[in-house]
Amino acid sequence: MVATNDKGVSSRGARSLLAPAKLNISLSVTGRRSDGYHLLEMINIPISLCDTLILTPLQTGDRNVVTIREEDISPLTASQRTELEDPARNLAARAVNAVIEQSKNKFRYSLDIVKRIPLGAGLGGGSSDAAAALKLALAKCDQTIDPAWVAALGLTLGADVPYFLSGMSARVSGIGEVVQPIEIPGLKKLTAVLFVPPFGISTAAVYQSLRSVELALSDELDHRLNRSTDADYIERVSLDDLSAKNDLEPHAAQLEPRLGLLLSDIRDVCAKFSVRLAGMTGSGSVCFALISREQRALVADSFNEVAARHNATLKFCRAGF
Repeated sequence: MVATNDKGVSSRGARSLLAPAKLNISLSVTGRRSDGYHLLEMINIPISLCDTLILTPLQTGDRNVVTIREEDISPLTASQRTELEDPARNLAARAVNAVIEQSKNKFRYSLDIVKRIPLGAGLGGGSSDAAAALKLALAKCDQTIDPAWVAALGLTLGADVPYFLSGMSARVSGIGEVVQPIEIPGLKKLTAVLFVPPFGISTAAVYQSLRSVELALSDELDHRLNRSTDADYIERVSLDDLSAKNDLEPHAAQLEPRLGLLLSDIRDVCAKFSVRLAGMTGSGSVCFALISREQRALVADSFNEVAARHNATLKFCRAGF
């Protein structure tokens, strides 16, 4: 049986699980497949900012129900709520639906999601919810399902879902399907400081911007593709060897100039206090800095000033959750 872990509970048939956000400490675009999907090379880490999912089998009723509750994030728009509460469109519900279809154990369900991970932020909230829902559904069905089928389903739901199914820091490549767990000594001693600006950024728009300049970048992309397969990428990765460079950043900043201004101010503070790992996660819009316990006291006031200047929300999370 696939059961919820020590971060989940089970009561009267209901099961719950935390769905953590992720940071892309680094993100390199290494090429593009013939079908248009971009090839990436990333170092991802989970953080302690989490959504909560509760899956409850229904004894009565003829339809599935998805309920969204916001907690410490901007209120959802009417269109966002409509999409997220539609069992046929919500990624997490689609994961449950697929498992039920594959399983002999058919049931109707209520899926309650407490959203703490902002939308359109590059933190992977939707994909993490889908991975958590997949685990909950597998636990409810209590039967063996081909792991290869589960992995393939994860990728069809979203490029980040295979990573979230791993549940740990990892080197991720391809279009997201190649996940190699890694150990980063000292990571869990760090705090991830998140700057959540008052705007989101469309992932599709960022990749469309990238696609428009790919011809000019083709030599550089080919070089990175060759480099990404060498033996330097090992399971044990030192913090000192990590870089916060994100190839999507200039494209996101071009679409939303306020992002570039925010990043510039964050990096000015980081340079002053010797904070080395700071940048944008995913395709934006959230920016981050990884700081030590000693640095937190030094940078707190400056980070608060930057957040206030850009009308951004500041969140402090545990790294390597």
